[in-house]
Amino acid sequence: MLTIQKIQSSPCFTSDIPDALQINADHVSVAVDVFCGKKPIFSTTLYTYNAKASFTNFREIIEEYMRENNITATLFSINVQAGQEQDETRATFIYNSIKLEANILTFLKTHFLTTRTSYLIPYNGEPYLSWYQEETPDDNDCYTELVIRTGNDIKTYRLQDRADNSAMQTEIFIPDQMLDALEDQTPSFSRSNGEDLLSFTVHRGKRCMTFYITKIQTQETFIFRNCFNCLETAHVFAATTLKTDIDRSEATCNNQTTFYDQQTTHAHEVNITTLSIEHAIWLNQLFESHKVTDRKGNAILISDITSEISDETNATNKLKFTWKFSDNSLSLVNLSHNRIFTEQYTPQFEWIQSIFQPLVNSSSPRNLLTFRFGLNPEKSNTGNVSSHSVTTSTKALVEWSFSTTTKSANSVMYVFLK
Repeated sequence: MLTIQKIQSSPCFTSDIPDALQINADHVSVAVDVFCGKKPIFSTTLYTYNAKASFTNFREIIEEYMRENNITATLFSINVQAGQEQDETRATFIYNSIKLEANILTFLKTHFLTTRTSYLIPYNGEPYLSWYQEETPDDNDCYTELVIRTGNDIKTYRLQDRADNSAMQTEIFIPDQMLDALEDQTPSFSRSNGEDLLSFTVHRGKRCMTFYITKIQTQETFIFRNCFNCLETAHVFAATTLKTDIDRSEATCNNQTTFYDQQTTHAHEVNITTLSIEHAIWLNQLFESHKVTDRKGNAILISDITSEISDETNATNKLKFTWKFSDNSLSLVNLSHNRIFTEQYTPQFEWIQSIFQPLVNSSSPRNLLTFRFGLNPEKSNTGNVSSHSVTTSTKALVEWSFSTTTKSANSVMYVFLK
């Protein structure tokens, strides 16, 4: 007689896999083989004691294989053989590193594979969303609701999506692409009316997830594997400090000093405050993730983690961590705006650019253009450009020499361009 303990449910979260599978065998030894689909991933020989053997560390074998191969859900089988006898147990395992009290079948039908109940993302965000479905939902249950403001008018539009029959699903939601698709589906909607996407809610069967959109740009964006080994996007709204550490040796010869063996480390320190408990716990998955990248796929290492999460009513949850690229390359800290001047000088910058951009784009050696000169356009003289020439031209700076009908001497202006 040869039997192996059966997995009670399929699909099954890996967190619910028993620590050991019991094998009953009237043999001295038992050969054990583990397959992912039809691919063998592990083999061993167990020796029996009192006609029993125990396959320990089974859960660790499955989870490690799924992590290394970026697998969220797939079919595994465990085959045991002794002499001419053999037996097996099989189940679909879904990676899960946390304990859930909910019934797995109910959870999968009503939840996406994330611990978030909603997201706040920037307009240029590209969030991932994954789920597992035992049955393919009806097309009518697969749609996205978009809340759009045009002027003072706010309307809700329905963007119809198509159901997919694959069990494991992952989608990326890009606001611009959704608005383009909505314009194709809805004749009454036009993107030329200065619309503003406020939020969108994704419906897939009984699952729904809302993404709220802000115009505030994030300082850091991380792509990571969450507790279900699914891709998720973490948009971090926080202050970032770039720290550079230079370690080098010094040598002096003939009164000349030089450096050698220089080692430079670039790290980014991030401080996040006033987080909800849900958000803070979810970000801990980022810290624990075995794979973190930026938007371009560059590997990132996270260290020096301080996580303080409290369930007190007035508690301010704080997270602090340091990240760097695995190849130790330098990344400039992102600016929260795309302007090179402060708010005080922005109007003058926009005015200068509007005046001189046509001249930069012009191929004509002479271009008559009515303009105002002086820092204050409201209190300045006017004149016409009678001649001009470009002295230097780069993407950031144009040095423009010009003479005017109101000033006899030539003037030089440096124009910064976007």
